[in-house]
Amino acid sequence: MRVFFNPVGWNLETVGVRICNNGLSRLIRAGFGAFIADAKALAQFCSLKNSSGSNPCPCCKNCLGHCEYFDHAYFVHIHSAEVERFDHHTPETFADAVQMVREAADAVQMGASPSLLAEAEQLHGIVFDAESMAFDEDICKQANLPDSIYFDTMHNVCASGGFAQYEVNQFCRQVEKHGFPMEMLDSWYSCIHSPRQGFAKLSKHWFSKRISHASDRSHCQAYASEMLTAVSVLSCFADEWLTPQGYMPAEISCLKKLELILDIFFHTIMSMSTFWKKRRSLITKSSWHFIRPVSRISRTTNYMLLRRCGGSRGC
Repeated sequence: MRVFFNPVGWNLETVGVRICNNGLSRLIRAGFGAFIADAKALAQFCSLKNSSGSNPCPCCKNCLGHCEYFDHAYFVHIHSAEVERFDHHTPETFADAVQMVREAADAVQMGASPSLLAEAEQLHGIVFDAESMAFDEDICKQANLPDSIYFDTMHNVCASGGFAQYEVNQFCRQVEKHGFPMEMLDSWYSCIHSPRQGFAKLSKHWFSKRISHASDRSHCQAYASEMLTAVSVLSCFADEWLTPQGYMPAEISCLKKLELILDIFFHTIMSMSTFWKKRRSLITKSSWHFIRPVSRISRTTNYMLLRRCGGSRGC
């Protein structure tokens, strides 16, 4: 950031760079846009605690996690589907939170108990690092944190820990409870011929080896590209085996919405305005399927869907 947007030196946004081509000279200026990365990378350069902090979201002021589910007039649990209640940080309020952590660190240096800093970091979900971007006032302002934070789609939808992996895992566990073991799914998939383009081939024993039975909050183990195939395969399996027998209507409705979400993200060509309208409408509707009592899909899945892909930033 200081190379391209140095507040006291050369700055690409204000000074720019001159480019000459075929006798023509042009002055190019550019401003900083956004950080697009997975949660781990965003945590590193924004000094975030992520899920281990009491506030695990850098984009919201009233989001709380690392605790049991609760109802409160202002604070909202991280698993809540009431996205309209999230109170978004502005660059100013985020800077205020960073300043509170900085003041706690200064107090510790002056002799206060280290627990003071630990409590401030836990409360705000921000880790003190004097060399990080968040604690550099000029660069933090230039980067426009946290408005510039965008969680990339592939990591947060399909990769390890993405909401698609939670959905697929819990859906398969319910399939087993209705008398269809994962070995049967493997055998059934072996008869499916999927297109080469856009669909990764699943291994021979993918369902029996990749589905986790640890708990209702566990996710499967898969590469991101495999999830695009797995969701489509499960949707076809539901059409052929589950729906005709009236099994799992709520879970199948949820899976179909996930399939449509993936299609919108990765396969559909449409205008950006149409994309955002469909995306927001679909996710809002889908969220309630994730938390309906009749569905065994965990609230963690609902969090992944709403918090990571429900809005223009992280929320």
